[in-house]
Amino acid sequence: MRIKRILTAATALLLAALLCACGLTDMLGGLFGGKKDETPQVTDNVQALTDYAKRLEEAGNPEAAAAVLAKLGDAAQADAQSQASATLGADGRADFTQAVAKSLSAGTVAFTDVSTDDWFYPAVQWAAQQGIVSGDSFSPKDPCTRAQALTFLWRAKDKPAFSMKVSPFTDVTEDSYYYEPVLWAFENGLLSAASDGQFHPNDPVTRAQTAIFLYRAEGAPSVNLGSPYRDVTGDEWFAPAAIWVWAEDIVTLNDTMTFDPKGECMRAHYVNFLYQCYG
Repeated sequence: MRIKRILTAATALLLAALLCACGLTDMLGGLFGGKKDETPQVTDNVQALTDYAKRLEEAGNPEAAAAVLAKLGDAAQADAQSQASATLGADGRADFTQAVAKSLSAGTVAFTDVSTDDWFYPAVQWAAQQGIVSGDSFSPKDPCTRAQALTFLWRAKDKPAFSMKVSPFTDVTEDSYYYEPVLWAFENGLLSAASDGQFHPNDPVTRAQTAIFLYRAEGAPSVNLGSPYRDVTGDEWFAPAAIWVWAEDIVTLNDTMTFDPKGECMRAHYVNFLYQCYG
């Protein structure tokens, strides 16, 4: 609810900026008998929103901050001004709200199951615009599979090259969509061969595995911190990765101060891991 109120306030600020850009503040002032003030520059309002997003970030609300900044792209801002100006008639009675809504959708990728009110909306939009995910629907609540996890990570890293020519896994063949990501991950030590010689591409990726993939993809940096989690002692195979994603603000502590390492990582959560790391 708090994020929703923040986003509502951000939207109000953006509408104020667009009203000023189109001269509607002067018109409304005349209608209600208010004193006509000098119209502020649009850049002033954009700066105000940028500062507001920074305060949200500092207050521990990165999702809300990202949602505000997502509305401030140069293209979207210019499109908002031009569309609003074109839509407004001489009498000023055009549907300005519709023009703003249309302009704010510029540059976004629509999924049938992702709403602007969703906490993961900025992460999914980023992933779609980067070519990491695609399709008509996103299925945010579905478990992210191991194949999807490495494919998304490989794309987020700009599809790095690798030299392996033969798959080390019996269930990863050249016609698999995840063939290249898995070979890249194996070659770079993100994962190793299982005792049964299989990758198990359709198994859900756990939160511990997710942290390990990111941690190793970034070179397994040294971690000299204790565990902030009640369910991670520091001795587990995934402990350095779990502590690292917290130290890098990729994840935040929940109310129970647990990491839930064995828990399945939903697609929304996995893409948000990537967004916080690479976005």
